Amino acid sequence: MAQRAPTPCRHPGCHALVSDGTGYCVDHQDDHKHRFHDATAKHRQAARGPMATNSPAWRKIRARILSIEPLCRECQRLGSITPATCVDHIDEDPLNIADDNLQPLCASCHSRKTARVQRERRRDPFA
Repeated sequence: MAQRAPTPCRHPGCHALVSDGTGYCVDHQDDHKHRFHDATAKHRQAARGPMATNSPAWRKIRARILSIEPLCRECQRLGSITPATCVDHIDEDPLNIADDNLQPLCASCHSRKTARVQRERRRDPFA
């Protein structure tokens, strides 16, 4: 197999020759990976908004709801006791973070509810 022709490192001011296809010399590969990952992660987080899953604000709300009501609400309704691991938006609006719109659920109940809501949306997408 033919070897790549060496090109200068893409890091500003670095003139080291690189032929491995990454575009960066050994000294600058790690810097570029972290900077790119951090920038794209921040961009994705900003695009989702302040209440996006795993944002600091959402983690705080989630922790508060789970501390107030640590058991799965749906399992309790069915007569079972299961620790809650998820906080669900009852009305499916992620911007509605009122306490009466948030319910603690176990992962299994949350998955079932999410699947049910998605099926209903597919049946009637304009509802």
